[in-house]
Amino acid sequence: MNRKGFVIRAMPAAVHRTGTRSFYIDETGVILFDCPPGTQADPAAGTCEPPDNVLVAHGLRTIQKLDALSGGQAVPLARQAAGLIDPVAVLKLFDVNGNGRLELDEVVGADLPALIRKLHPSIGRVTGPGPAKRDVDAIVRGYVDAVRVDLAQGIAGAPPISVPLTDLKGDLAAFLDLVPPPGK
Repeated sequence: MNRKGFVIRAMPAAVHRTGTRSFYIDETGVILFDCPPGTQADPAAGTCEPPDNVLVAHGLRTIQKLDALSGGQAVPLARQAAGLIDPVAVLKLFDVNGNGRLELDEVVGADLPALIRKLHPSIGRVTGPGPAKRDVDAIVRGYVDAVRVDLAQGIAGAPPISVPLTDLKGDLAAFLDLVPPPGK
């Protein structure tokens, strides 16, 4: 503020949880918005979006660890599964309360091997001894813990996070192509 004018700003307490835009007004009386630090404007949507790929990076590292633990069999099996299953069917299996939305507890509490077997019984059949269950569980638990931290609920009174199933889209095969080979 100076003696000739003023600026009043309002920003979300937790970006993308309690709000996605910052607003400001000055002595002209025009209310404008800008993006909070760490976000960028999406002109098409009129919102501010974080350049957030934290969960993607964690996911890729988790898959890479599982692939290495399986002797390089996990990613090829996942690619096989990607061609056999309907992604919408996968998402519906995660939606245990049947409300058409995925909630944090549904995602991080899921029994992934059991869900995969429900989709297609031939997926995941491996010849020879597989990795120890405790090793797989430790790797998956590390990812789930990262998801819990990144999507922590209740910041500044924010409501629990849930996403409509219809909003979730992606190409699993293309995502798996991003996984670095074991040892890289």
